[in-house]
Amino acid sequence: TVFKGDLKNTTFAIKKLNLNNDMHARSVGLSQFAVEVLTLSKYRHPNLLELVGYSLDPRAPCLVYYYMEKGSLASVLASPEVRKFLGIYGCDYLMTFLKGWCFCTQHLISP
Repeated sequence: TVFKGDLKNTTFAIKKLNLNNDMHARSVGLSQFAVEVLTLSKYRHPNLLELVGYSLDPRAPCLVYYYMEKGSLASVLASPEVRKFLGIYGCDYLMTFLKGWCFCTQHLISP
Protein backbone atom coordinates (compact mmCIF):
# COMPACT_ATOMS: atom_id res chain seq x y z
CA THR A 1 0.00 0.00 0.00
CA VAL A 2 1.32 3.45 -0.91
CA PHE A 3 0.33 6.62 0.93
CA LYS A 4 0.97 10.25 0.05
CA GLY A 5 2.19 12.64 2.75
CA ASP A 6 3.52 16.17 3.11
CA LEU A 7 6.22 17.46 5.44
CA LYS A 8 7.76 20.95 5.32
CA ASN A 9 6.52 21.73 1.78
CA THR A 10 7.78 18.41 0.37
CA THR A 11 5.52 15.60 -0.80
CA PHE A 12 6.51 12.01 -0.11
CA ALA A 13 5.25 8.56 -1.08
CA ILE A 14 5.23 6.08 1.78
CA LYS A 15 5.20 2.42 0.72
CA LYS A 16 3.94 0.28 3.60
CA LEU A 17 4.56 -3.46 3.63
CA ASN A 18 1.36 -5.41 4.17
CA LEU A 19 2.04 -8.25 6.57
CA ASN A 20 -0.37 -11.07 7.30
CA ASN A 21 -0.59 -13.15 10.47
CA ASP A 22 1.39 -16.09 9.03
CA MET A 23 4.69 -15.89 10.94
CA HIS A 24 6.73 -17.52 8.14
CA ALA A 25 5.31 -15.16 5.50
CA ARG A 26 5.90 -12.22 7.85
CA SER A 27 9.53 -13.25 8.39
CA VAL A 28 10.16 -13.72 4.66
CA GLY A 29 8.42 -10.41 3.88
CA LEU A 30 10.54 -8.52 6.40
CA SER A 31 13.74 -10.14 5.09
CA GLN A 32 12.92 -9.17 1.50
CA PHE A 33 12.00 -5.68 2.68
CA ALA A 34 15.38 -5.33 4.44
CA VAL A 35 17.18 -6.41 1.24
CA GLU A 36 15.21 -3.79 -0.72
CA VAL A 37 16.25 -1.11 1.79
CA LEU A 38 19.93 -2.10 1.56
CA THR A 39 19.85 -2.22 -2.24
CA LEU A 40 18.02 1.08 -2.69
CA SER A 41 20.18 2.91 -0.18
CA LYS A 42 23.34 1.70 -1.94
CA TYR A 43 22.68 3.19 -5.39
CA ARG A 44 21.97 6.64 -6.83
CA HIS A 45 20.90 7.20 -10.42
CA PRO A 46 18.68 9.80 -12.12
CA ASN A 47 16.34 7.05 -13.39
CA LEU A 48 15.83 5.46 -9.96
CA LEU A 49 13.66 6.73 -7.16
CA GLU A 50 15.77 7.97 -4.28
CA LEU A 51 15.08 6.22 -1.00
CA VAL A 52 14.59 9.06 1.49
CA GLY A 53 13.93 6.96 4.59
CA TYR A 54 12.58 3.71 5.93
CA SER A 55 11.30 1.90 8.99
CA LEU A 56 11.99 -1.75 9.69
CA ASP A 57 9.69 -1.72 12.71
CA PRO A 58 7.91 -5.12 12.48
CA ARG A 59 4.58 -3.44 13.27
CA ALA A 60 4.76 -0.98 10.37
CA PRO A 61 7.69 -1.47 7.98
CA CYS A 62 7.76 1.19 5.25
CA LEU A 63 9.89 2.88 2.61
CA VAL A 64 9.79 6.63 2.01
CA TYR A 65 10.42 8.17 -1.42
CA TYR A 66 9.94 11.60 -2.93
CA TYR A 67 6.49 11.68 -4.51
CA MET A 68 6.44 11.22 -8.29
CA GLU A 69 3.75 13.46 -9.75
CA LYS A 70 3.03 11.25 -12.78
CA GLY A 71 2.59 8.05 -10.76
CA SER A 72 4.29 4.69 -11.02
CA LEU A 73 6.17 3.42 -14.06
CA ALA A 74 3.44 0.80 -14.50
CA SER A 75 0.71 3.46 -14.66
CA VAL A 76 2.71 5.59 -17.10
CA LEU A 77 3.38 2.61 -19.39
CA ALA A 78 -0.32 1.69 -19.28
CA SER A 79 -1.43 5.21 -20.26
CA PRO A 80 -3.23 5.63 -23.61
CA GLU A 81 -0.53 8.02 -24.86
CA VAL A 82 2.30 5.54 -24.29
CA ARG A 83 0.29 2.62 -25.64
CA LYS A 84 -0.43 4.63 -28.81
CA PHE A 85 3.25 5.60 -29.10
CA LEU A 86 4.35 1.97 -28.80
CA GLY A 87 1.70 0.98 -31.33
CA ILE A 88 3.09 3.47 -33.85
CA TYR A 89 6.80 2.87 -33.28
CA GLY A 90 6.57 -0.73 -32.14
CA CYS A 91 9.48 -2.90 -31.20
CA ASP A 92 12.24 -0.57 -32.45
CA TYR A 93 11.49 1.95 -29.74
CA LEU A 94 11.01 -0.73 -27.11
CA MET A 95 14.36 -2.37 -27.96
CA THR A 96 16.13 1.01 -27.75
CA PHE A 97 14.51 1.64 -24.38
CA LEU A 98 15.51 -1.79 -23.07
CA LYS A 99 19.13 -1.35 -24.24
CA GLY A 100 19.22 2.01 -22.44
CA TRP A 101 17.73 0.47 -19.32
CA CYS A 102 20.33 -2.32 -19.34
CA PHE A 103 23.10 0.27 -19.69
CA CYS A 104 21.70 2.24 -16.74
CA THR A 105 21.43 -0.79 -14.48
CA GLN A 106 25.01 -1.81 -15.29
CA HIS A 107 26.45 1.67 -14.61
CA LEU A 108 24.76 2.73 -11.39
CA ILE A 109 26.58 5.29 -9.31
CA SER A 110 27.14 4.32 -5.69
CA PRO A 111 26.93 7.06 -3.07
